Amino acid sequence: MLRIADRYHRKRMKKDLSTREAWERSLQKAGIPIDAPGADYERMKKFEESGQYTLSAETEWYLIRGFEVAANAIIPALKARHWTTLISASGSFITSDNPVAFDRPKGRQNGFRNADIVLFTLNRFILLCGTNLPLRPPLVSYKFIAYQNTFVMITADRQLYSHVPDFVWLDHTRKCQTDWRLFDKQTLLASISDK
Repeated sequence: MLRIADRYHRKRMKKDLSTREAWERSLQKAGIPIDAPGADYERMKKFEESGQYTLSAETEWYLIRGFEVAANAIIPALKARHWTTLISASGSFITSDNPVAFDRPKGRQNGFRNADIVLFTLNRFILLCGTNLPLRPPLVSYKFIAYQNTFVMITADRQLYSHVPDFVWLDHTRKCQTDWRLFDKQTLLASISDK
């Protein structure tokens, strides 16, 4: 949870420090005077760009507060989506340490509001799919499961979770594979960007 909060706050800080005007607006919104200690734009910009800081929490309150703020921004975007449940009768979906995946056209920002599709694997049988427009749910075929599992592999931070070691996925030639040791993220991403 702290890692998610850390990512959210880093993204927010980068946006707030994108220009001097944006920084002044964020200070004003937070009720912090522009000349307050620690409010100097240049010093904060340098601090943010250094990347040498981490978000830490001493009590549960900090996490709860962070999630309340994030939830207030995310929940309306989730409610606006058209949701469907995709079922794998064989229980072949995998998930990762980054369980929410976004699909969007190349060059567009990624997030709950901007993504064309939001995917969340609940368990090996159920995948939630949220789209901006009402769409007919896809047929959950062996190839579809392989595609989804590949997407999870690409978007994972460090770990994958599967109930079996020989789960299905697609290689760079779009051929189904069941040996995860053959997975090469760089080759796969290069083949996707070529298309």
